[in-house]
Amino acid sequence: MLREAGRPCGQILLRLDNPAFVPDLLQFLERRGAIVSVRAEDELEVDLIGSYGSRDAIRMDLYLLLRAWEAGRSDRQAEIVD
Repeated sequence: MLREAGRPCGQILLRLDNPAFVPDLLQFLERRGAIVSVRAEDELEVDLIGSYGSRDAIRMDLYLLLRAWEAGRSDRQAEIVD
């Protein structure tokens, strides 16, 4: 697997606006087949499982998952950091 900035290229760093939302987002992503680990109190490292042709494709899928998570929770926000 390719590596970028010290981590496999499939792993994307997310930052949440409120650390209290980390468990909810972690569970949401894991139910959709993602491998998720807590990196800091307000950060998650996410790896989406599947056949992706590029890091951009992974980022797009993750972006869409984040928007779906936020849509059901108007008070929550997360962003892709890298």
